[in-house]
Amino acid sequence: NADVADPAQLVRLADSLTFKDFRIYVTRSTREAFVRMAAAASNDGIRLIADSGFRSPSFQKKIIKRRLADGQDSAKVLREVAPPGYSQHHTGRALDLVPSKARFAHTDTYRWLKNNAARFGFTESYPNDTSTPFPWESWHWYYVGE
Repeated sequence: NADVADPAQLVRLADSLTFKDFRIYVTRSTREAFVRMAAAASNDGIRLIADSGFRSPSFQKKIIKRRLADGQDSAKVLREVAPPGYSQHHTGRALDLVPSKARFAHTDTYRWLKNNAARFGFTESYPNDTSTPFPWESWHWYYVGE
């Protein structure tokens, strides 16, 4: 069960670091580290853009309901979306980066993160590792601290 952040303690990422007009909130330390990491990436010609940050358990439930309403198989949905109360997004320390799809693994951004994210306290939560039951999410990065 993931720790759920207090929404009143979260801070908004700058629009320049978010997809379209998404309002993305994270913990203050996550934002500070992400800003530093994005600046370093930019110096290397890489643009880091987030399209998801904090999600409440009730929002997580809405994601699952929406996918089921769209006709997706329930087993597949629960393999791909953590149940409410169990998502790293509840902590305010997880970010999904653009494009938040499987093709992210084939981008220069992903290669840059693999080589540099740890310096800024970020880790790939769900790597391409068959020893875990979780599907690979190359776009999902979690702030563990520096």
